[in-house]
Amino acid sequence: MKQGFPVSIFIILFLFNIDYSNAQKMRAELFAEPESLRIGDRLTITLELRFDDDTQFQLPDMRVELLPIELGDESISRERGKKGMTIERHRFESFVFDTGQVVIPSQKIVYWRSSDSTTQLKTYTDSLWLHVRSVLSADAVEIRDIKEPNEIPQPFDNWGTVIAIFALLLVIGIAYYMWRKKADKPIIPFRKPVEIRPAHEIAIESLKHLINENLIEKKQIDRYYMGLSRILREYIENRYFLKALEMTTTEMLAVLEKDGLYETIGDTVQEVLTKSDLVKFARYIPKDSFAKTLMEKTMKFVEDTKIVTQIAESAEEPVADISEEKKD
Repeated sequence: MKQGFPVSIFIILFLFNIDYSNAQKMRAELFAEPESLRIGDRLTITLELRFDDDTQFQLPDMRVELLPIELGDESISRERGKKGMTIERHRFESFVFDTGQVVIPSQKIVYWRSSDSTTQLKTYTDSLWLHVRSVLSADAVEIRDIKEPNEIPQPFDNWGTVIAIFALLLVIGIAYYMWRKKADKPIIPFRKPVEIRPAHEIAIESLKHLINENLIEKKQIDRYYMGLSRILREYIENRYFLKALEMTTTEMLAVLEKDGLYETIGDTVQEVLTKSDLVKFARYIPKDSFAKTLMEKTMKFVEDTKIVTQIAESAEEPVADISEEKKD
């Protein structure tokens, strides 16, 4: 028992020395930069190998091993390290499109001695943990759609069409000018201004037309008085700017009294409108002579209240020059 124990220790140390010696001939490490990033950021993954000149190796297919991380282009650099070791770095540019914790698994490197290719050894890299954050804030609940592309204004290059339209308009303008000139008409036709007739002229013309209809002789009494009332109301509306056609007789008399017009025109207006209302609503039939008298009062009322526009005439008096001769 005492002799077996040192032998066992010797065997263990011998095997450990063999593994340590082999480990010194090949060492592999895996790096990721940065280890904390946002989704869509650029990620650099580096596989670093350290080996001596008598060591050959086989790399794993990292494009398959690192899925779902998509690796981009690979760049390889090599340099001479200490104690005759060669340092070889395989760099991959990639992007991560998943949020949360992303694991880069341990990679297996198979290597062997150039003098003994039948004995294959293995070494492993450490696993890496990456923290991928979202680009959204903590309060964001959804990803908004991208905006529609803005239309870039194009320089105007259709001057030929513009010139053609301008030439056509010019020809039309010249033809129109010649036509108006030949017809002896003004180049720009002007609409004649609407003549605004005085209120008393319209009223007198309407009263004369009512007389010429001979409604009294035709026994159309109600039509005669209704026409007389309407003519008087239209005259008051156009002359005094009152809505006489929309008022009853009582309302109109109240407005005239309120505006201080009743003392001058109230009696005639009240008599004509009251008698007309009696004929229209109460079937009152006055004498034929009264119809003539009421017409004369209405005609006189219009003549007395009409607006007369006077144009001042300036008379130039001749100035006589009196020259006095000096007497010697």
